[in-house]
Amino acid sequence: MKEKIRGILLQTLRHNDRHNIVTLYTESHGRVSFLSSASSGKVGKMRKAILSPLAIVEADVNFNSTRDLQFLGTVHVPGPWKNLYFDPDKISMTFFLSDFLTTLLRRAPEDRGLFHFLHSAIMSLDDTQYSVVNYHLCFMIRLLHFMGIEPDYQSYRPGYLFDMRDGSFIRSTMSTHNDLLDSQYSSVIPLLGRMTFYNHHRFRFSGEQRRIILNHLMRYYSIHLSIPTKLKSLDILHELYR
Repeated sequence: MKEKIRGILLQTLRHNDRHNIVTLYTESHGRVSFLSSASSGKVGKMRKAILSPLAIVEADVNFNSTRDLQFLGTVHVPGPWKNLYFDPDKISMTFFLSDFLTTLLRRAPEDRGLFHFLHSAIMSLDDTQYSVVNYHLCFMIRLLHFMGIEPDYQSYRPGYLFDMRDGSFIRSTMSTHNDLLDSQYSSVIPLLGRMTFYNHHRFRFSGEQRRIILNHLMRYYSIHLSIPTKLKSLDILHELYR
């Protein structure tokens, strides 16, 4: 059945000389992979420019539930970007987040709340005129709510340690495992919980602190959602924001 969809681009892979495989997280169908023309002509070059990491696109699609790969019809961007694909820091951020989401949402069904969060977050990244060095930390901490693993910030007390398995703060003597943050970074978790897409630029972390926080967040996601803690784009991000 032919329909118009909205989606967020997660990944583009070369399939053969004529087609790419484009993966979108769509508003109405969740994660879907499409065959997309890879022609080298004017239309093909325009499509390649549109299908950038984290691009929000609209497309005409004939969905067939018996197909593993749908065919992506006419694609366009609903509105012009401000500087998401012109600012080097923002471009690096889109590569990391698309890499992260491709891994995280590998079997993601329809979730309109999640889609609207992702849509709003990407638009915020495009809109902001402030530094984006903390943007990925803000994105990942806010996303925890939609993944169902948001920490229990109310359980924090000075000196308590963050239990990575339970998602709450405990006395060190209460733990029966080693998946705990030390006291220094346990105290950072409630701070991150106050981070939003409007104030993330106000938080002051050194490059080393930012690297450690990101690694802890990746570990937390890994414990609960069984994703790898190492992504190809992580080293680039660490190098950029050291």
